[in-house]
This record gives sequence, structure tokens and C-alpha cells, in this order.
Amino acid sequence: MAFSGIQLKLNGMPLWGVAILGVAALISLIGYHRYLVRIEFEKNTAPIILRAAAFFIMLIFLSGPEVHYDGRRRVEKKTAFIIDDSQSMMLSDGETTDRLERALSDAGVILKKYGRDVSLFRASEDIEPVGTLTELMGKTPLGEETKLAAAATKLPYITGEPYTDVVIFSDGRDTSGATPDAFPSTVRIHAVGYGFSSEEANAGIKELSAPEFALVDTDVKIGGYIYANGLSAGKKAGVEFYEGNGRIGNIMIPLGANGSGLYHFEYIYKSKTQGLKTITAKVKVEGDDRIPEDDERTVFVNILTE
Repeated sequence: MAFSGIQLKLNGMPLWGVAILGVAALISLIGYHRYLVRIEFEKNTAPIILRAAAFFIMLIFLSGPEVHYDGRRRVEKKTAFIIDDSQSMMLSDGETTDRLERALSDAGVILKKYGRDVSLFRASEDIEPVGTLTELMGKTPLGEETKLAAAATKLPYITGEPYTDVVIFSDGRDTSGATPDAFPSTVRIHAVGYGFSSEEANAGIKELSAPEFALVDTDVKIGGYIYANGLSAGKKAGVEFYEGNGRIGNIMIPLGANGSGLYHFEYIYKSKTQGLKTITAKVKVEGDDRIPEDDERTVFVNILTE
């Protein structure tokens, strides 16, 4: 039942049942009024009103009504800038500045022109607000992976404010498996991209992670991701591991039929001596890799005695 934007829904007794009870209540009130007149009860208005109110409350309770108001109001434009500060944004792509520096520069230009009601966030595995663009420089990424699309959907829970536009500055290498489809249809998504074009043949270490501390002579899991783009079909990538300058092992990873994608790897490291260890992973692909600058990453593990 709708009246000019107002919808009435009965979750209890159906409308026809309420109507029957209403007629029965009216007949009962009429009979009660006649009874009071017959016994010459003075000031019979009050008991009639009280009984009618009791019948009305009973009908409301039994019908279980819900009232919905469908109205429209103008929403002021509010924009969120999300800057991807994951490890892959530190690549320079052969230029004098890295991807993050170029993203911050582009965001600054846009802010200067359209800077009203813009909130700033940084995101990689998680997302957090920042006060200014310069705060991002030198910060450690929020986690070991790039779950940018999943992190971005947390915006309403972080601020409690609805955004009309979300601008994402990123190289697009997302490891969450999520997509921006989780955003409400009222939110416009804009993307500013960085990195190489899809035509460039490349393989690189996207991320590398390890525990900060471990014990002597215990297994230490070193994990990461290889990304491949435009390589020959069916090719394998080798990942070599070094402790300092000494090679300590390697693994082989099939890259799939199309030569492109994101591939997870793990390597078990064990040290018999204590101290801060420098572990480097280097990807090796025969022939095709034209961009060597992203082929290796390093982590540090502090080995302790019990």
C-alpha cells in the first residue's frame, strides 16, 4: 500500500484479516454502547473511548505494520583519492621517478584544480586515511600484499561518510581477487594507471615477505608473488634465493598457457647462526624479460637463539 512516497507493509495479519477484526470490534463497540444506555450508565463516553483504543492497539499489534518513506534529496559531491603504496609502486619503469612519486604528483595536480571535499587514503593490503600527500613518502606499505580493490570497499566503514566519487591511483596489480563491483551503484570509480603497457614482455617479483624474527635452525617461510606479462606461452620462471651474496636455493614456477598472470611462491629458509639475515629473491626468465629492474626483492630476518 503506497501513498505519495509512503509505503505501508503489514508483516503480521493480512489486510483482509485486519478488516474483519475491525468490523467485529466496531459491532462490539456499538453493542457495548447500547448496553451502557440500557443500564442508564452516566458519562458513558469515557469507557467507549477506552475500549475503542484497546481494540485499535490490538489491531495494530496483530497487523505488524512497517512504514517506508521513499524520498529524494540532493547529495553533495564528495571524493576519495586512494593512493596505492604497495611494493610494485616503487618501480621507476626506466624514468627518473617511481610510480608512487608520479601518482602523488598527479594527485596533487588534480587536487589543486578540484580539491574541494576530497579525502586522502593510502592502501595496499589495508587502507587508512592520510592528512596530506607528502605523508605518504617513506611510509611502509600496509601489509605484504596488494588487496587494493578489497581495501577500497572499506571506505564507508572507515569514515562513515558516503562518497560520490572514488579515484584510484595504482599500477593495477591487485592480489585480492576482489573487484570494485562491491561499491554501490551510486559511486563513480575512476582509475589513474601506472606501469608498463600490456605489450611489454616482463616478469618480476611483485612482493616478497618473511617473518621479522625467527629462531636458529627452524624453518622460515619466505613468500611472494611473481607477475608475468606477455611472455611466451608455457614458459617457466625460476626464482633464485640469496643470503647476502651467496646463492642458497631456487624454485621453478610454471607461468601458464598464456604467459601472463600473477603466481604465488614459497621458499623454506633455515639458518644455523644468529644475526640479521638479508634474503634476496631474483626471478629468471629466458629471453623475453625486457625490464630487469623489477626482477629482485629483498627481505630481512633477525635470527635469534632461544
